[in-house]
Amino acid sequence: MMGSSVQLGQFRKCLDASMHVDNPNGLGRKRTSTVQGRRAERRSVVLSNTVLDFLVHRHLRGANKGTRPRNLSMHDFLSILRQRYGFYVDESPPGLSVSSDLLNRNRALFERRLRDLGLFVGVNDAEAMKRLRARFDIEGTDDV
Repeated sequence: MMGSSVQLGQFRKCLDASMHVDNPNGLGRKRTSTVQGRRAERRSVVLSNTVLDFLVHRHLRGANKGTRPRNLSMHDFLSILRQRYGFYVDESPPGLSVSSDLLNRNRALFERRLRDLGLFVGVNDAEAMKRLRARFDIEGTDDV
């Protein structure tokens, strides 16, 4: 017998808690904006540096303890992000139309963030040469 505003408030609380909104290691950010003269709260998915670092190392790591880290191309990593997590970086999501200029800019920004974190190696524009690498040595493996 709760009203709709109470239910909506509980749903927002649940969403904020599950995404760790506004936490340093969270997946979401909350901001306020004005829509038609009314104040509204907006939430968006943001891949923080910590999350990017985790995702890259998670997929570089071998399945078994003591195995060498696997090679991971940028193309394969973007495919993993799409298929496993639903993060569309260089393609528009199904049912949405996004201009190719925006998608190319988004991918370039994503690559720059990975490079700034020390996770991305690409010496030229050739897609085959763009690879991800571990920022630190994985315990129990030989140097790569």
